[in-house]
Amino acid sequence: MTWRIRPFVSSDSSKLIQTINAVCGEGRWMKTTRFELTPAWTHALQEPECPCHLLLVVEDDGRVVGWCRVFPRDGSEDNQKVVLGIGLLPLYRDRGLGTALVRRSLAWAGDAGYRRINLTTHPDNARAIHVFQRCGFTFTGKTRGRMLEMTCALAEHATGAARVNEENPL
Repeated sequence: MTWRIRPFVSSDSSKLIQTINAVCGEGRWMKTTRFELTPAWTHALQEPECPCHLLLVVEDDGRVVGWCRVFPRDGSEDNQKVVLGIGLLPLYRDRGLGTALVRRSLAWAGDAGYRRINLTTHPDNARAIHVFQRCGFTFTGKTRGRMLEMTCALAEHATGAARVNEENPL
């Protein structure tokens, strides 16, 4: 398997949405069973180089097999908060890709000047919780529907130059 993590480009749109739908279609780990086009997603797909967000894809032989996104929190009074979302097709799980995606996203958000990053996860998604905790996330004690909220302070994750273009970084 030859994969690489790289920034999203506009030509990835249909492949990315197909992958998101496949992961959502598993019906277990995502909030929805199909991709939902929100204003943040619309902006990220139409403006991939905008510095207000990060959208990474995992590519394997021309296929998009995973993603990680960091978007400003919708409606947040504190513009220093961003939200992380991640997904990988089953064949690409348990290979360190999730950890690599999260760490690059944390470095990018820290370098961008954000102070905190949040996410939500299913309480029984032990694999994801393990990755998030390994990367510095802790539980907030809050829930969003049936999802648990986790947060990570970003000051220690700033690198001075977040790297997002590496092949097989593990």
